[in-house]
Parts: sequence; structure tokens; C-alpha cells
Amino acid sequence: MNIKLHAVVDCSDGRAGHVTGAVVEPRDQTITHLVIKMHGTEYIVPLSMVKDQTDEALTLSFTKEQLRAQQPFIETDYVRTPVDSVEFLPGYTAYARNTDAEMVPVERENLPFGEVEIRIGMPVYSKNGTHVGHVDEIALDPQSGRFTHFLMAHRQLLSEKGYVVGSWQLKSITEDGIYLKTDDQEVRQLPTMALKHHA
Repeated sequence: MNIKLHAVVDCSDGRAGHVTGAVVEPRDQTITHLVIKMHGTEYIVPLSMVKDQTDEALTLSFTKEQLRAQQPFIETDYVRTPVDSVEFLPGYTAYARNTDAEMVPVERENLPFGEVEIRIGMPVYSKNGTHVGHVDEIALDPQSGRFTHFLMAHRQLLSEKGYVVGSWQLKSITEDGIYLKTDDQEVRQLPTMALKHHA
């Protein structure tokens, strides 16, 4: 099963949105959830809720209303933060300092503990630490849910080239990007695949 990051998502009662990311348990490289955007809001949906798939679309096993009931991927907390304000007193060189409290919005991702998100455009780095490309789409074994490989887009002057990267070639997946065991030269020798432009 290939998961196209930006694939169309259908529910049982019609078109819902599109895939924006996949959530991975990095230790055993299992994909556990998908991140699906509908009407401007991203929801985190268990992979088991995918009923069917074609080359360009996923179908979920519930309705759009049930999708709205899933946990939002991004939630906003409001944190009380002290803010200093300075007031100069007329006719004096002295000033008064006032400390007020202000509620500041802080966004957080609703990821299962220890898991990370793979998103389209996520940077990929070689063993040398070189930025060698970005994630275009991912593939998994439909039986085990294990992440098997991904398609990496690599820009070359005015064009892009697609490389197939196996899961065994990954060193780690973090929120900052994907780090490979292969060096710069080995990356250039990876199998290639045509890229498709995302809508």
C-alpha cells in the first residue's frame, strides 16, 4: 500500500479532505495513524479506519461527521505569561514598571507518546549530514502496517528526481527530519522513480 501524502480522502458519505501526514512508531517503523485535513482542520485517524485505497484516494470506514469527532491533530493551549510594561512619569526621569499577566496561545501536536509524524516536504539528510531531499510519498506493508520505503524528491537545478529509500536505510526519524545510514554517494545510486506533482 502506498500512502500518497496529499491523497484525496473519502468517507462513506462523500469527499472529506486529503492526507497531510502519517504517524510512525520509529522503533519498529510501524505506521499507526494518518493525519487528515478537512475544512481547514487536521484530524488524527487510526490506520485501521482505512477501508479501501486506490492510486489517488483513500476511503475511510466512517462518515464525515464521525471524522469531525476524531481528535484534532493540532490543539491550542493558553498559557499565562508575565509581561512587563514601562510607564514614564511626567516631569521625572524615573519610571514605573508594571507586571501584567497575558494569556499566550501555544500549539501542540496530539501525537501518541514516542511517535513522530512524517509529512510531505519533510527534509531528508544523508549520513554526512547533507540535506539530500524531502519526503514525497510513503509505502507500507498492509498486513503488518510497517513502513517499507518512501519516495524522496531531490532537486537538481531546475528539475526534481525521485529516489526510492528503503526503511532499512533509515538511521532515525525525528520531528526535524529523516536521517539516513547512506552517505551522499550512496544516495545518488538509489533506485529512481518518477515524481507526481501534488495538487
